[in-house]
Amino acid sequence: MKKVISMIVAIAMLVTMFSTVINLGTAFAAQDYETVAFSYEDQASNANASNGGYSKSIPAGVLGWAKYGYDNAIAQMENAGITSFAPTSASTGFTVNFDSVAGKSGDTITVPINLVNVPSVGISTANMTIEYDATKLKYVSYEAGSIITNAATNFEINQPSDGTLKVLFLDYTMKTQAIKSDGVFASLKFEVISSATSSTTISVSKSTFGDNNMSGLAATVNNGAISLNGGNVVTTPSPTQTPVITATAVPTSVPTEFTAYIDSVAGKSGETITVPVNLAKVPTVGISTGDMTITYDSTKLEYVGYEAGSIVTNAATNLEINKESDGKLRVLFLDYTMKTQAIKADGVFASLKFKVNTTSDVSTKVTIAKATFGDNELNGLPVKFAEGVITLNGGGVITTPVSTPVNTPVVPTPTKTIIATEFTAHIDSVEGKSGETIAVPVNLVKVPSVGISTGDMTITYDSTKLEYVGYEAGSIVTNAATNLEINKESDGKLRVLFLDYTMKTQAI
Repeated sequence: MKKVISMIVAIAMLVTMFSTVINLGTAFAAQDYETVAFSYEDQASNANASNGGYSKSIPAGVLGWAKYGYDNAIAQMENAGITSFAPTSASTGFTVNFDSVAGKSGDTITVPINLVNVPSVGISTANMTIEYDATKLKYVSYEAGSIITNAATNFEINQPSDGTLKVLFLDYTMKTQAIKSDGVFASLKFEVISSATSSTTISVSKSTFGDNNMSGLAATVNNGAISLNGGNVVTTPSPTQTPVITATAVPTSVPTEFTAYIDSVAGKSGETITVPVNLAKVPTVGISTGDMTITYDSTKLEYVGYEAGSIVTNAATNLEINKESDGKLRVLFLDYTMKTQAIKADGVFASLKFKVNTTSDVSTKVTIAKATFGDNELNGLPVKFAEGVITLNGGGVITTPVSTPVNTPVVPTPTKTIIATEFTAHIDSVEGKSGETIAVPVNLVKVPSVGISTGDMTITYDSTKLEYVGYEAGSIVTNAATNLEINKESDGKLRVLFLDYTMKTQAI
């Protein structure tokens, strides 16, 4: 008997019969870093046996980072005698530029680090020590730049002490994820804590760069000058970029039990503001799953993007935020290891970025409409919510957005079905005319008796003929609001995720 998992809804742009290609994926995929570490360790041991030291093809940074973690990675490199790389070829103009920017007391400023004239061989490893005046600037965080591939694995910045940052980049594949193009390497965020009219410098005290053979790459470093409260500075050769201002948070009450709350911030028309989503009083068992729906007034705020918070480990795999519609965000966190990457500490879960698109002196709210959290046995964790108030252009009365009615799609009768002899996911073939909204069922046939607790599918379609509108959960999905999500990753590509959050009673 055919069972429907969901109804994919689309507008038929032309009169046509169509079929859709389906790529089945798997959930709970995680990189085995321990295997990688021991693989490198074995190779390094062999190199030691033959050469009396680390082989250049097995950098100590790999062994140090993979086996011991970032905190000891630099020490491992230094212990192995790789404190610097002697350049093997003349410089081709490879330059590290720190942008010169300006800010006022209380502002959060962004200082981009740019790489220019990146060598054609690529950069496979980099190690920099950055210094700044901690009496004038307070380090907040960083973002990996667009030229870094797989930043969650290959890139890290840590603050060993006030006034000092350590930057480590390492292409773990040593083949395919090297930096090959010019652009932003990283963006450093600082809070201006000085009220004096002055300037300060962000400088590099030492740096090393290498290719995938650990051959050194010569680099010229241009420090960045920061103008504080109108102070005069001498700019660097790199172009100045306008910093993104992080709005100042309004203090909230101190939670006494597990709480998800949104900071209250302020912003002006045209600014991009950052709205932190925080977790407080996180249970000692840790949070292995989280699912939140966040709403906002899209007539006043335009959603721009998000950054994973500091309490989220391996965010590239474990965290996703998607805009379901204007005014509605869906947040999904899942520790894919179900063991080692749960959230165990209080702090920022995610930072939402919005552009203020109203000139009115008003206030609005960013609200957690609903949320579900669970531990690594998928037991529910009771949670309280607290909304954030966003003061716009000086503030005013909070208004509620008017909801837009949604048209009910026309569901045509499928033109054919298939008879399956084994577990099969198949998409019905249907018909439609220009301007119609059609429903395309996604079916599961011969579902195994053990049930389906997880499912991950990528569905593709021709976006020149069809426009994706939305979806409805099928009759075989229990508690769909929590367990099923379909998002449009790009025109022509949908991502389907099913997870029985109980891991017991709501399997298909």
